[in-house]
Amino acid sequence: MLIDLAVKYLGATHGSSCSVLERLEGSYNCAFVMQFSEGAKFVIRVPAAGRPGRWTETDADALRSQVLTMAYIRRHTNLPIPDPLFFSTSLDVEGFGYPFIISQYLPGKQVSEVWGVGIDYDSDLERKRQNILRSLAKIMSRLQNLSFSASGALYFQHNLDDDPQVGPRVMVDESGYPDRLPYYEPTYNDTPSHLRSRLELWWEQTKINVGYELSPFSPEAMEANGKYEILKMAIDSISQPESLDGHHEQIESFVLTPPDFDCQNILVDDDGNVTGLLDWDGVHTVPHFAGFAALPLWLTRDFTDARWEWDGELGSSDWDLARYRRCYAGYMYDAMKGQGDCKFTAKSHLFQLLQFGCERENKMSWIAVRNFLNPILGRTELRAYVTKVGNSAYGWQRGEEEWLRERMGELFWCEAGADHGLYI
Repeated sequence: MLIDLAVKYLGATHGSSCSVLERLEGSYNCAFVMQFSEGAKFVIRVPAAGRPGRWTETDADALRSQVLTMAYIRRHTNLPIPDPLFFSTSLDVEGFGYPFIISQYLPGKQVSEVWGVGIDYDSDLERKRQNILRSLAKIMSRLQNLSFSASGALYFQHNLDDDPQVGPRVMVDESGYPDRLPYYEPTYNDTPSHLRSRLELWWEQTKINVGYELSPFSPEAMEANGKYEILKMAIDSISQPESLDGHHEQIESFVLTPPDFDCQNILVDDDGNVTGLLDWDGVHTVPHFAGFAALPLWLTRDFTDARWEWDGELGSSDWDLARYRRCYAGYMYDAMKGQGDCKFTAKSHLFQLLQFGCERENKMSWIAVRNFLNPILGRTELRAYVTKVGNSAYGWQRGEEEWLRERMGELFWCEAGADHGLYI
């Protein structure tokens, strides 16, 4: 069926002789690398949900939005992403029976394959790592001129629509594994208000989980309340619109970025030059601090991995990851000539943590609070401090809340460059 599908759509240009070169399985798709006899390669992606009884109109909306957003990005930038040549959102494709995307094949190796292990500042490996970061920052900066009025998925009236509208984003309910049923997440155009709303949902659920109303002075209840207070303070630290988009405007704008900006989805050549950005499932517009100028995820795992523990491997310690974050922030500064969203790069992982920490029933709340307080109160026993903050009978000491609020503001304050303020 795959060969027939490839020949049907590509055979007129590349001939009728085709084979399946490779099969790759992910959480949400199966990808098949197809090769024609003269050497041309293409990729057919089939959604894991693309089967009778499971595929819904919501899934179809998400696939169409993804494909047309990728095409839109290609028309308006020279970002190296796969060209989606053909697609169908239907289960009724003659001779195939599944939704699919046929796209351009991009050459290169995954960064996860070439980043390597160890550390030697004078080695070819270190030079390759630096070139990966430099090349990636230059490429990501190409997205800086695409701006939108809200956070959500892009919807297109027709396939070449250059004025897409922002609408609800399709999410997947992971708690229903393995079914992973889709649902619509509403748009928003005010990030602080959105985060406060998400935090309130988290707090309402957490109060039930820890029995807060019945036992507000239990250790679990006081710690939960302390986390809530610290997360509220962190949101207040980003409340001014100019701190979100960098343009001193009263109306917030939003940008695009790869939804899974990690090492397995970035392709490079033998010298570390980026040749492709893969996996655009769920692409949607995001706040500037989480956008194209944000740090790649493999450089932030000491902050965003709830189970992070350095394994002793040289080159991957917290200290090394912080060094590479500084390097990437510097390269983004250079790529954007010190203007625009490069101001967010060095601290984008803190904003990401804030988003994670405010999610309902999310286990990242403690990781977020710990990492916000650590650079301010590094030698304080933080869990005890947070529990003290959450003790409603004890409360803040005189001037304590105001002092901590000022320090939190410094923590989230952003300016262009790699080294500034309470750098993490």
